[in-house]
Amino acid sequence: MKLLTTTLLAFLSLSISAEIFQVECVSKDIDGIHRFDLKGILVSDDFNSVEGIINVKTVKSNEPSSVQIFEQLRVNGFLRVFKQGDLSKTEFQQFFLKTDGGYLKNLNLLIGLDAPHASKVVAVDNFLYRSDCQYAVE
Repeated sequence: MKLLTTTLLAFLSLSISAEIFQVECVSKDIDGIHRFDLKGILVSDDFNSVEGIINVKTVKSNEPSSVQIFEQLRVNGFLRVFKQGDLSKTEFQQFFLKTDGGYLKNLNLLIGLDAPHASKVVAVDNFLYRSDCQYAVE
């Protein structure tokens, strides 16, 4: 976590006005659904561009030995905020991110959306992993 904080400070020095998000995704073991867990720090600038560092663990459905762990992945992308009533009964945020990791292609993290397993990670072999994401509280 100290490395994440150091990297975060480097991002802050590059941005005039930044907003910091600590994100955590926790999956449930549901038959037939590939899942992922995630912890990370994301920084968004005035133009909703996002950069950050994440740790991700993926597990394929019904294959507990298929665990893959990806640490200190750099991500970049954008943040979109959907107001209450636009697509949902509640306001929610979407982080669409691409990684520098070879296996994981992109992440679509939905925070505040009242729908189970809405967040997704797509791998290069087109496996789709799902989870529930929220802002981490420390």
